[in-house]
Amino acid sequence: MFHVKIKKKMIFVIATVSLITGCTLKNLQSQAKHQVDFFAMDTYMTITAYGTDGKSPLNQAKNEIKRVEREFSVTEENSTTAKLNAAGEDGIEVPEEYMELTKKALDVTEKTGGAFDLTIYPVLKLWGFTTGEYLVPNKVELRDALALTGFQKIQKDEENCRIALKGNAQVDFGGIAKGYAADRALEVLKKAGVSSAIVNLGGNVATLGTKPDGSLWSVAIRDPQTTDQYMGVLRVKDRAVVTSGGYERYFIDENGEKWCHIIDPSDGYPVKNDLLSVTIVNRESTTADALSTAMYVLGSEKAMEYWEKNGEFEMILLTTDGGVIATEGLKNLFSLMENYEGREIKFIQSEGAE
Repeated sequence: MFHVKIKKKMIFVIATVSLITGCTLKNLQSQAKHQVDFFAMDTYMTITAYGTDGKSPLNQAKNEIKRVEREFSVTEENSTTAKLNAAGEDGIEVPEEYMELTKKALDVTEKTGGAFDLTIYPVLKLWGFTTGEYLVPNKVELRDALALTGFQKIQKDEENCRIALKGNAQVDFGGIAKGYAADRALEVLKKAGVSSAIVNLGGNVATLGTKPDGSLWSVAIRDPQTTDQYMGVLRVKDRAVVTSGGYERYFIDENGEKWCHIIDPSDGYPVKNDLLSVTIVNRESTTADALSTAMYVLGSEKAMEYWEKNGEFEMILLTTDGGVIATEGLKNLFSLMENYEGREIKFIQSEGAE
């Protein structure tokens, strides 16, 4: 929650009371706070903006998020995703934005060696993460589900704006659609004349401009091991902050083993490596969303290697041994909360940095 303190001063010169009062009212209006809270994409969301003419722009942004959900949902019967999955190799004509988001997802997939994969949906279903009926599959079941995956099965005909899925593949945009929704919400707010806003889509935070007083937005990073506490804070403007981790959604089997919802496309098992969470800081929320999943799948060493070679974003890694790794661009923007100040942040540099 962000509070703006407005100092009041007594006015003694009668001739200037009208002018100063008018300026004060204008200042108050420019800092007026409006907020909408709602549920979408299986999470509670909040949009906060300052200086708007009521809640109309925020409701427009909320409606845009819900539109994106209807378009890309894997479970919504009339969504493009549901129609595409049903059409299989015959394919369907898709909206232009659907093609563009597919291309962005595949770009991250190819650059990360398949660590992010839209076609992992059959495996997610097998584990029960889409239905809530959790189970640990046997090797045969997992092998058969994996045979249905592979980003190469997504066939694009960009000229005719058609997509087909080979080999009974199915797609799920759950790892990128929320980021796209955040970007679309900010675009709606910008067009409405909003210049100061923050969109919180449950782990996906996107900011527009600065706070009304010109200061940076503060975005807290949750402690994955004590999820009711925050271990650090980022100060940003015009940036998206997206966090992925195994603590978000998981189940514990009859043997007491914990299985998280982020699947490694290489073997079909929930990720188990040296990472607790990954936070990506990027100008665009869409790419940040996909990258947060991909870096989590890669593990700390490969994630750092990827950033060193492709570092057009910033990143924070929290490791299972209590380590905190952050990229150099966050040196003056990321700090630990008071209870965690005993930890050391290891800042890494990109290739070619002095």
